[in-house]
Amino acid sequence: TQVTINCLHSLAHCKLWDSNEAHVVIWENGTGSEAVALLQDCIKQNQWESWVELLVSPVNLGFTGGNNRVIERALQNDSPPDYFLLLNSDTLVAEQSLRSLMEFMDTHPRAGICGSQLLSESGEVQASPFRFPSFASELDNGLRLGLVSRLLSRWSVVMPTPQRPCAVDWVSGASMLLRRQMLEQIGLLDEGFFTYFEDVDLCKRAQLKGWQAWYVPESQVVHLEGASSGIVRRVIKRRPAYWFQARRRFYLKHYGGTHTAAIDAAFISGFALWRLRRMLQHRLDNDPPFMLLDFVRNSVFLKGFRIPIVQGSTMQQTEVKTDSARFDIMYVEGPGDVVESFRRWNSQEDVLTETSRTYSGQFFDFCKINNLKTYVISYHDQAKLEITPQFHVENLPKLVLGSGVLYHLSQILYGLRLVAIAIRLRPTYLDVTSGVTYWFVLSPAKLFGIKIISHLHNGFWPNGYRPTGLGKRVLLALDGWFFRRIAAMALCVSPEIQRQIEAIAGKSHAPIYQFRGQFYRKDFEHPPASLPHNQRPFNIVFAGRVERDKGVFDLLAMAEQLRNDGVTFEICGGGSALEELKQECTNRGLGDIISISGNLQRPQLLAAYARAHIVIVPTRSDCAEAFAKVAAEAILMGRPAICSSVVPAIEVLKNAVIAVTADDLDGYVNAIKQLLSNSKDYESLCQNCPSLREQFLDGAQGLTSVLQKNVLFNRNPMQNNSRSADV
Repeated sequence: TQVTINCLHSLAHCKLWDSNEAHVVIWENGTGSEAVALLQDCIKQNQWESWVELLVSPVNLGFTGGNNRVIERALQNDSPPDYFLLLNSDTLVAEQSLRSLMEFMDTHPRAGICGSQLLSESGEVQASPFRFPSFASELDNGLRLGLVSRLLSRWSVVMPTPQRPCAVDWVSGASMLLRRQMLEQIGLLDEGFFTYFEDVDLCKRAQLKGWQAWYVPESQVVHLEGASSGIVRRVIKRRPAYWFQARRRFYLKHYGGTHTAAIDAAFISGFALWRLRRMLQHRLDNDPPFMLLDFVRNSVFLKGFRIPIVQGSTMQQTEVKTDSARFDIMYVEGPGDVVESFRRWNSQEDVLTETSRTYSGQFFDFCKINNLKTYVISYHDQAKLEITPQFHVENLPKLVLGSGVLYHLSQILYGLRLVAIAIRLRPTYLDVTSGVTYWFVLSPAKLFGIKIISHLHNGFWPNGYRPTGLGKRVLLALDGWFFRRIAAMALCVSPEIQRQIEAIAGKSHAPIYQFRGQFYRKDFEHPPASLPHNQRPFNIVFAGRVERDKGVFDLLAMAEQLRNDGVTFEICGGGSALEELKQECTNRGLGDIISISGNLQRPQLLAAYARAHIVIVPTRSDCAEAFAKVAAEAILMGRPAICSSVVPAIEVLKNAVIAVTADDLDGYVNAIKQLLSNSKDYESLCQNCPSLREQFLDGAQGLTSVLQKNVLFNRNPMQNNSRSADV
């Protein structure tokens, strides 16, 4: 606590607080009431309330969990900050340290991360910029032989300290500035690390997405290294178990099992030779006690190749040992963060970033209603774990080996991993959503009496564009066999997906039940009146992921053709193509008729719908839409939609939408012009919206209800049953 107070005193000299450019949040990580009282008194006595906020956690969430809670909270603001500074409590900050980092980021838009120069108490420069660790660096780190070190110096993790700012592989998390835009793309800190290696992991993930990490020596921060965690270099202590677990997690996550085994072998063999040489040469022993033994004990050779999760106030690895008889149901989804979804569901938090009720939340409702012991997995790339008396919820990242054949291999290996877990747990039901793996890979679970329920949130192909390539046809044939012989039932979100299952499985297939996305009635109870047809500009809203296959770039071509027709476009959403879209819009000189908002929270998105005459869903023919819930949101707001022919929602929303052949730009333009010139057509579409609302609001056709009707009361579904059913 005292080091935190000292850090605050150093921050008090920064002038950022005077101009309200920054705000300090202290996450008190479960230290206890005495520490909380000391911090509260310090803030009050020094009159720091205007720029310092204290948040108290009853448990220790680690460096990763504590920082993530603060960042998540800030992202919920209407005006979230552009940057987040992660600052260890055992640091002292010079007056210009923070401003130097911010000014650097302002002038380097591809820099997602930048770090300070770290100094010791005596002013000596500490290792601050680094290279990513590798086989060569671990061999050198263990062997410590001058000749070898010189040969391998280009791979050394600790690099020579640059005198000027430069791009590096990673920087220390003791003082690290993060760009919000980067975090929105790659995600927050991986809570599977708890502490240690989380900074190198974050920089690695940023680099994989095209962001840079920079070392900025103008920003100087004194780092009392190890004071916040107990690993202090002045006293050589045994390396704690959580350090080894975090190390193993990083290597397995980013390098895979074979490479990690080679790295462990390189360090252990090199370090063993160093220990022998040190003993023969009577050199001073500066290594932590039991270092060689601990490395061997914590290597993949003894711990295995499962990516560990380090968590808990005691920083012990969570070894999941589960009584298989306890679990009634196992649910697997992705790629979303199901642990965060569960936490918010469990705390009944209103998640403003979501407009609809999440499918995972509806599944949790079903399990809670029926008191089912539930094991939940997502393949989200940040490992996390949450355990309650009823739920075990875990992010279990999927190792993607590459594209092409390697991608297919990754899908198969992950599916087999899930089968192995299911066989160990022996749940009555294994519920898996589309995209997790290929369906046929799950087949062995049936041999152990496990009933497999498929949740199809995505189609097998874009409506009207069934694949013709040999490889895809083989995969479809195998999945067809799965739905014909293996699946207990299939739950899908649209009639089109039901038809696709029937097409690949033939006449004899598992029962199929449709369900609909559900929305919160309070948000749509009193939708605003439709805009008058003659009101100009005639505003068209796009909401969704900003990707090429979503047709967002086609909107630019439409806008060019409609420039003189009193039409404006509003694009709401985030995605990998957002910056490219903005640049293209500027290049074409369309800024006066196209506004691009980026990601919006629910209130702002609903306000955008209220400003719209119509909503457009221009999905291209290479995108397999599941339903396109944006179209449902439009109808709930009393706004008609113009939809691509590949959008399955057309069939459900019928007379409130206009269908246009996918990729047909002229077709979209003509449809818009028809609405512009014909008030009766526009008013008719608006009048058809109210009758379609209830299926998305009353829960009767939601996932919870469909599961309630067909799982608990349909314990023995026929495998060779040609019956299909709408809810």
